[in-house]
Amino acid sequence: MKTEIQSRADFSQVRYGQCWEDADILVSALQPKNKNCLSIGSAGDNSFALLAAGASHVTAVEMNPAQIACIKLRKNAYLNLPYDEFLKTVLTSTGKFENYFQLFRTGVLPLAHSKKRITELLQPKSQAERESFYQNTWNNRRWRLIFKAFFSRFTMGRLGRDPAFFDYVEGSVADRILTRTKHALTTLNPSHNPYLNYILTGTYGKTLPLALQPESYDKIRTALQENRFTIIKSPIEEALDSEKYDAFNLSDIFEYMSEESTATLLEKIVGASNPKARLAYWNMLAPRESNSQHITPLPAESQTLFLQDRAFFYSRFIVEEVLSHP
Repeated sequence: MKTEIQSRADFSQVRYGQCWEDADILVSALQPKNKNCLSIGSAGDNSFALLAAGASHVTAVEMNPAQIACIKLRKNAYLNLPYDEFLKTVLTSTGKFENYFQLFRTGVLPLAHSKKRITELLQPKSQAERESFYQNTWNNRRWRLIFKAFFSRFTMGRLGRDPAFFDYVEGSVADRILTRTKHALTTLNPSHNPYLNYILTGTYGKTLPLALQPESYDKIRTALQENRFTIIKSPIEEALDSEKYDAFNLSDIFEYMSEESTATLLEKIVGASNPKARLAYWNMLAPRESNSQHITPLPAESQTLFLQDRAFFYSRFIVEEVLSHP
């Protein structure tokens, strides 16, 4: 069974060597403790984060064999390596998206900012100090020019994501991401943002994503030893045919779908949901949300969590709850 995006994009390579979605807000949204969860696989981090947060079982569904290899690498590392060796192993894997950020970090960012200035940006500051630093030091003309060129639809499509991922995007890609970047550099605290630190320095800095934190390691390892984790190689539609779930990490899959395909998949998810099942997903550039009579949006919760989202390039975070079955 081929999904809409499979017919338009290449899924033969590692696109993501790590998850670029904030697991902290995902866990807050799905409340996975003692729940049966279905999770888009990607590189595996956020699926493992659900285990760390107490999920009774997590099924990671992924249609890209290269991404499945990333998930299996992490699974085996959790099971067989001490924590320090585990970190060395999982942090060496890179995909197309990480290579895109490496090119930005090494070849583009130095045109606007020195290493000393980057280090200063990432130092702890009050919000007033962050605002002042951004306006008076960081947001110079070169920064705006290189940002708009490098994070344009054309450049991102060729170097970071597949061009087909932009089929449903309208307006300026770079302008939207630049607005969110300002939020990450001023309203949020850059010194505690692992995703921002990785983009700018190639390391996570002082704060690791949830699945890589030492306090999560033993919890995930135990869950794997108890066989509470399953990997399915298939489109998500096939994973919905045989089991019901309490929580769904849908990543940003609707970004790549038409509104009609999005509605169809959401109705299928309703049919595979236990009562009060929760859905969480991101919009990056294409606005998508449910209009199903069987799903209720949670806009206040969605907005509260979105404002905390350290993976700052997304435009919305959506939390919804299944009301009933058709």
